[in-house]
Parts: sequence; structure tokens; C-alpha cells
Amino acid sequence: SLAVVSVGGKTLGEYPLDEDRLIEIKSEAGEVTNVLSIKDGKAYMEEANCRDQYCVRHAAVSKANEEIICLPNRVTVRVEGGASEVDAVA
Repeated sequence: SLAVVSVGGKTLGEYPLDEDRLIEIKSEAGEVTNVLSIKDGKAYMEEANCRDQYCVRHAAVSKANEEIICLPNRVTVRVEGGASEVDAVA
């Protein structure tokens, strides 16, 4: 599975959930606004410079189609690939 990081609708990067790392997310102006942590197969927002901090308090994501969104900074982290909760057998 991958954590796909976007700012303002533009994909900044795709990061495997099986590699622990910290990712600095920069605004379109080049300022670091958020820090995403990938650890133990899960992604979570470690830091954000927005006032509401909803994205920091959001539960870690690890399953396909789960998202963390920071509206003030226009940041989206979406999990793609891997198993999802809605896998069906045809």
C-alpha cells in the first residue's frame, strides 16, 4: 500500500507504508506546513501549522481509500493499493 500525498490537488509523492519515514509536506509557496509520519504500516499527521489540528488528531490510516485531510493547508493523504474493507468476491 502507498500513502499518496497531494497539495491543492497536485500529487507530491507516493510513499510505501512498509518503510518508516517522516515526510515534510510543503505548500505551493514552498513552506513546510505538515509533517507526515509513516510507521509500522500506518500513516499519520505528526505536525501541522494549521489552527484546528484536526489532521493531527485524526486516526492513523493504513487501509485502501482511507484519507487524512488538512483543509486549511489543502493537504490530502490517501492510502492506495492493498486490501480494503470493501473487498468483494465475485
